[in-house]
Amino acid sequence: MVESLIVAARRNVRDEVAGLIEGLGFEVVPVTSLSAHEIADAYERWGRCASTAGLNFGDCFAYQVARAYGCRLLYVGEDFARTDVEGVLPGR
Repeated sequence: MVESLIVAARRNVRDEVAGLIEGLGFEVVPVTSLSAHEIADAYERWGRCASTAGLNFGDCFAYQVARAYGCRLLYVGEDFARTDVEGVLPGR
């Protein structure tokens, strides 16, 4: 959500994107001590210096939530395709 708002602000559509996010009713999941360790583990396993997946810091938050909650990710590119998380789109 944060990354979406940052990109939207750069493109001068932050208010519109914020309204869309609110309207969709996303659940904001807090970072706990356990999830912080899982995010660090994800970076150690799939991060830019450790894997061809090359996940960045923010990607590791999405990865951890997907794994912890059994969610599939909607993404473009090949970074998440090189991990063990399932994508939303066919073949991902």
